[in-house]
Amino acid sequence: MQVKDPKDGTSRLAAAIAAVEGQLLEMKEDLEELHHQVRMGKLGRLKDAQKTTAEIRQWLKIALETEVRLEQRRAKENARSVRDNGSVGDIDLDAARTSIGCRLDRLRRTRCPGCIPE
Repeated sequence: MQVKDPKDGTSRLAAAIAAVEGQLLEMKEDLEELHHQVRMGKLGRLKDAQKTTAEIRQWLKIALETEVRLEQRRAKENARSVRDNGSVGDIDLDAARTSIGCRLDRLRRTRCPGCIPE
């Protein structure tokens, strides 16, 4: 049983998951900026830069794993919702568009800013 917020009807768990996703996105952006600084040689000694790069990779891995778990949870909840509502075959195009857009944004930021069209 999920407790719903009386104001907008969303569950507190869904709100908490959304907050975690926002924090992960901010953290990934900060880590990507730090990684860029390491690449540009702004961190000083090579040993410090290598250590920072290793830590960035570890945190990005954790963030991506968490994102995958959240996506799997969302898929399970969507499947449960479809099953409970009896509307098999409905596709939430807005959610799909948002998900695809977020993934494209991450690709643009990380590796190839000019390779993926807006």
